Amino acid sequence: MPPAHRLGDALQRHWALAWPLILANAAIPLLGLADAAIAGHLEEAYFLAAVTVGAELFAIFFGSFSFLRMGTTGLVAQATGQQSETLSLRILGNALLLGAVLGVSLTLLGRGFVDPIIDLMQPAGLCCEDLNLWCEMADG
Repeated sequence: MPPAHRLGDALQRHWALAWPLILANAAIPLLGLADAAIAGHLEEAYFLAAVTVGAELFAIFFGSFSFLRMGTTGLVAQATGQQSETLSLRILGNALLLGAVLGVSLTLLGRGFVDPIIDLMQPAGLCCEDLNLWCEMADG
């Protein structure tokens, strides 16, 4: 059994690493909650429905790329454990490059990804009309 002060130090080190990830994961649903609070005060219910569909689309796209965040964190942690700063920076550079390529691709081809997801969600009535209007504006 480790001495109490060593256990406290380990807990403090782990907490220092964990709290930013906890805040980041808690912030995702808060974005949709803030939008819903604003849209909930508007005169028509379909505004709130459109915000909900948009928040779900955001969650789908953001969650789909969690592999990049988690994979990079694990690989950098291994490289840090090996005390290889060069490897850590190379892994970070690869992840940033992959993220940039995926981001540009989604920006250019986004509508092709959004339409099938919207079809699966099956939003009704005026919500769907407004959603298509916003997507057309985003396409430029």
